[in-house]
Amino acid sequence: MKDDKTCICVGDIKSGVCKPCTDKNYFNGSKCAPCAGTVTADKLTCVMCDPGQYMVDSECTDCVGDVDATYTKCTACTGIKYFDATAKKCSICPGTISDDKKTCTECAEYKYFSTVDAACKDCSGAVSSDKLSCEPCGKNNTWSDSSTTPPTCKSCVGTVNADFTTCTECGANTVWNDATKTCEDCIGTVIEDGKTCEPCFGTFEYDDSC
Repeated sequence: MKDDKTCICVGDIKSGVCKPCTDKNYFNGSKCAPCAGTVTADKLTCVMCDPGQYMVDSECTDCVGDVDATYTKCTACTGIKYFDATAKKCSICPGTISDDKKTCTECAEYKYFSTVDAACKDCSGAVSSDKLSCEPCGKNNTWSDSSTTPPTCKSCVGTVNADFTTCTECGANTVWNDATKTCEDCIGTVIEDGKTCEPCFGTFEYDDSC
């Protein structure tokens, strides 16, 4: 009895003839395809280069920069970007970059990195986790207290100046109204928090106090 045998072409079939994959090409299941990495001896598998590597003379080579989708080109980091060894790509450095583009020294705790000025800037407010932005004081009537390191936003029971660096508290016999954001007269006694007015009661007569 004659056995039927089927041959598999590990390559491209042209005019009924099998053309085996050659060089850095491997058989991807239907045809020969370029391999950005190492081809196994049987030409059936492509072991890709590691992240952050690209092909140079048929060898996987480390790239201190960004690798393109085909793993054939390495673009060096420029400008405000450095090579992030963990992410294996160029990333914005919120601080100072070393000459070899491999190290990023971040801005100090209370500073943020301005991508416009390419420099660390003081932040009178909250610095974002990536150090690329600053949410300044001013919201909810807050001001920046520069006597602390880093400067902190503090609530102001009174009037905040235009650049949010000074708080002028409400004067005598006035209280702070959170709803109107203004100081209002208190016909009574101002409680210690400066936000509560306790009116005079009974036969007490108001004369700067009950």
